Amino acid sequence: MLMLIMLIGVVPAVWYAIRRFRMKVLTSGRFPGVPVDTFTQWYALELRSVNIALWGSLAYILGGFLLFAAPNIPALDRVVEHAFPGGWLGLLGVWIGGYVVALAVATIFGTKANKLKEQYSIYPGSS
Repeated sequence: MLMLIMLIGVVPAVWYAIRRFRMKVLTSGRFPGVPVDTFTQWYALELRSVNIALWGSLAYILGGFLLFAAPNIPALDRVVEHAFPGGWLGLLGVWIGGYVVALAVATIFGTKANKLKEQYSIYPGSS
């Protein structure tokens, strides 16, 4: 069951990695009607959103591997029992909660970027 929950992070990680790759090749020259300062601001917000979501997804996947393997490591088991209220259940809550927070922060930056994209018609896939 834990492995299935962990795999939920794989799809967004792949999607954000592809999106980041496509973002890195964009230049303001592809959008002549958009002021360079506006393009730079949009690009920074969009890239920050993608980076936060990508790193959050990767941390979620690695955390899942840790949660999957940790019960077999006695020293780690003791650390988790003392460090988190509720032991493994508490760590599971931090794991899922951290992922949700990372995606929420990425959404905030993505929403700001989307406002600029709509306002100045910056559509990377269309040009």
